Amino acid sequence: MKKIKFIILFCLFVFSAFHINSQEYKFEHLGVRQGLSHSFIYTLDQDNNGLLIVGTGEGVGVYDGKYFQMFNSSNRLAENFVSSSLTDSKGNIWFG
Repeated sequence: MKKIKFIILFCLFVFSAFHINSQEYKFEHLGVRQGLSHSFIYTLDQDNNGLLIVGTGEGVGVYDGKYFQMFNSSNRLAENFVSSSLTDSKGNIWFG
């Protein structure tokens, strides 16, 4: 019986030590309210300036930490549907 109590106390100590050293992450939900044109995201990337690049079915959104600026076929994109993105070694972002 003492052995079982020791094992239980030891496990509680070990697991509590992991909890003390754990980090907390803050998540913020982004969407249409912040200016994103579509709520379904196909691709996500980050440029060299830290801007978040979001590819949707209705274009590309660039998030500056507060709002999205949207780009689509009427203002710079060849097509609205963006399903993939790739950042090359020069920092250029390619969409497909």
